[in-house]
Amino acid sequence: MFERIGGAAVAAAIIAAPAAAMTLDFDTMNGGTPVVSGVPALNGDEFTDYGVRLSVAPNRSGSTLGLFDSNCGPDFGTTCTGGDSDLATGPTFGTAPQGRVLIINWGGANLNDDPKGGEITFDFLDPGGVSFSALTLLDIDEADPLSTSDIQFRFDYADGTSSGFWSVADLGAAGALSVTNLSSKGLTGNNSLWRYAFVGGGPLPVGADGSVASVSAFALRYDNISGAVASIEYDRPTTSAVPAPGALGLMALALGGLGLARGARRRARG
Repeated sequence: MFERIGGAAVAAAIIAAPAAAMTLDFDTMNGGTPVVSGVPALNGDEFTDYGVRLSVAPNRSGSTLGLFDSNCGPDFGTTCTGGDSDLATGPTFGTAPQGRVLIINWGGANLNDDPKGGEITFDFLDPGGVSFSALTLLDIDEADPLSTSDIQFRFDYADGTSSGFWSVADLGAAGALSVTNLSSKGLTGNNSLWRYAFVGGGPLPVGADGSVASVSAFALRYDNISGAVASIEYDRPTTSAVPAPGALGLMALALGGLGLARGARRRARG
């Protein structure tokens, strides 16, 4: 983009940097530290480098957030912790190995997703929030993951308002969700893997880019069912502006030329 200053063409000095697309898959913590084993209890600050703080309100007293290693079972030759083989991923189930997944854990060090459920909240730390586009859920024990009322979503916005909780069934009926079965074998129920993406229409302010903007927090409620979060997808805003390459040099030359031209005009008038 060029602006005219006193007849001189000057490159715009500031360009906006693009948003940073993020997929948080829980395999790497702050500082790029890999999660090399199951983590039975999270304090919620393990992923702040990704602009996210986690919290949980479990339906069962004493349950915590934990990281379950879904690379277990027949494809890996290891027993799933807590005997929780319905959270295993891999070729046997037609799914890509998901590594660590986020659960409400009631098994202590012997990780196991809590069938009583509860709420997991993702608080986004960037001023103005993020643009939230999708999440992937593992082991939805429902025949039809788009008609379940047992899974509910809530968006809190940077302006202090909230969508309130909406069930997947209500969002699906309103045409606000697109659901993809990520199992090449079409698996449902145990070991199934589903990607929920937000689309236009319905009660949520979904933009043309397929995301909900200015999200300060996203809450997922399991209403007396179990399951795991394999990943969430969102764009972090970039609020800084950077000089366009060469723009400052062009501006200096243009302003210098403008000064010479004005001086010449003054001499001509004198």
